[in-house]
Amino acid sequence: MSCCVLVLLPSSSTVLDKPSPLCHTLIQTHTTKTQAYRHRYSRPPPLPFRARPRLVRLLAPPALHHQQHHPRCLLHLSTPHDYKHRPMPLLSSSSTSSLPFLVIITISMLLLRYTTAFAFRSGSPPTTLPSLLRLCPHQRQRQTLRALVSSSSTPSSSKVGFIGLGYMGAGMVRRLLEKGDDVIVWNRSVEKSEKLLSEYPVAGRVSIATSPKQVLEEVGEGLTFSMLSTPAAAREVFHAPNGILAGIKKGSKLIDCATLEVKDMQAFDSAVKVKGGSFLEAPVSGSKVPAETGQLLFLTGGNEEVFEEAMPHLSAMGKASFFLGDTGKGTEMKLVVNMIMATMMSSLSEGLALADKANLSTEDVVKVLSLGAMANPLFNLKGPKIIKDDHTVNFPLKHAQKDLAFALALAEKVGVKVPAAAAANEGYVAALEQGEGEKDFSAVARVVMK
Repeated sequence: MSCCVLVLLPSSSTVLDKPSPLCHTLIQTHTTKTQAYRHRYSRPPPLPFRARPRLVRLLAPPALHHQQHHPRCLLHLSTPHDYKHRPMPLLSSSSTSSLPFLVIITISMLLLRYTTAFAFRSGSPPTTLPSLLRLCPHQRQRQTLRALVSSSSTPSSSKVGFIGLGYMGAGMVRRLLEKGDDVIVWNRSVEKSEKLLSEYPVAGRVSIATSPKQVLEEVGEGLTFSMLSTPAAAREVFHAPNGILAGIKKGSKLIDCATLEVKDMQAFDSAVKVKGGSFLEAPVSGSKVPAETGQLLFLTGGNEEVFEEAMPHLSAMGKASFFLGDTGKGTEMKLVVNMIMATMMSSLSEGLALADKANLSTEDVVKVLSLGAMANPLFNLKGPKIIKDDHTVNFPLKHAQKDLAFALALAEKVGVKVPAAAAANEGYVAALEQGEGEKDFSAVARVVMK
């Protein structure tokens, strides 16, 4: 059974600027009987909502795409995979293929009848995305709605702040500029800011601040992103006399995209709230190339309204964004993901070392892995580079080891044994001691394959 997400939009709502290209329209007026209703009902059931919906929009096959009206009632439907590419006829009483859509429409009308009666007793429909999200009780439904609104809305340009133009930050800022945002930036070494300014010389596109405090002050109640490399750097910039906290005031919105410890994120959150600002942690899954191409994953926690406001910007920098709850949950998810990734890289290095010593072709090992159940982008990308001893940096080994150490600390805190990750960490520590910290984290193979 498909999962339905019911969303009600008044005709005056500005939440969706245009219909999602992923959605196709099945015309379903409240005043005109359709084939579906003629099949099941003699007339449509009355609705308690005074601004009665005129259209039901379904995520449906292209055969059902007829009009491109702005909906007053939106039903976003995740269809099974085989429905996505197979043309299906319109509903009719004689077609057996009509049954799934007949069931869907019946369920949607029931949901509409009872959900609106419960949610809109005050007679005031929701007009913002956060208020719509409160109608969706499940995380999956909320994520579906966010994705729909993001794909349906034309992102508007705005001025945003960005602090930190390192391995990740520079690529992320360029994605914001390509989206149309104007940015005010600050970096500890001004050369990187000047390079960015030379790439976008049009007046107003890129402004260089003299301090993080100035970034926050210039942006005002807009969004400021921070992407600093280490916890020490993040704490220093945050608490400096002209740092981030000094620029926080009522209405400020700070989004920290670094991978820190949970306690750091929670401390930043508390300090920002004390001064009347709002905080969102948003560590990213991805390295330098995904940052440059807008393919990052944002794992967020904290203020959900800031998350909703930031969605157009997150969508410009990444391919997906997840809101995971209170501050700290995004960081915990990032540490779990990076622990798995670091352990996989260590295991790949050991496998290639074993194959080499057994006089097997390491190229064949990579090919076999790519064709089996263990096929994954990490092995496909890094395997050939390890064989060529090419460790051009995308994700520095020193950062991978830092994240792995944080993950081990989290595992100890919650009482989970992770022996494979602990063993992998020993290899990364050894690689650091051999001076491999500035190379890509695939350089851990040099320790194993000596």
